[in-house]
Amino acid sequence: MSRLLDYSIFLMICTMLYTGIRTGELCGLRWNDFSSDFSCLKIDESLIDDIFENATKTESGERMIILMTFLQREYAELYQYKKTDSDKNYVFINRRGRPFKTQNVDKKFRYIK
Repeated sequence: MSRLLDYSIFLMICTMLYTGIRTGELCGLRWNDFSSDFSCLKIDESLIDDIFENATKTESGERMIILMTFLQREYAELYQYKKTDSDKNYVFINRRGRPFKTQNVDKKFRYIK
């Protein structure tokens, strides 16, 4: 499980660097936010700590992001590995099976920096 958690952190960092999405948007990602071939990512929700917001920070925050081939492959493999029951499940979950809190992700990024 530790390797999966480390891999998730790696994928979170890459996603934020290559797409520019905010931490809350990253934590709120669900599998149904991806296109069927993982080429696009729909951003229309955000997760701030335990509070799920049905909207982004601003109206212009709602957008479609085209993912580079590297990220498409990584998300497709992660989806197959997790074999999730529902497309509404969060992409990034902690050891307790809950979505990451933004403050914990920010803290992890500061530690790595």
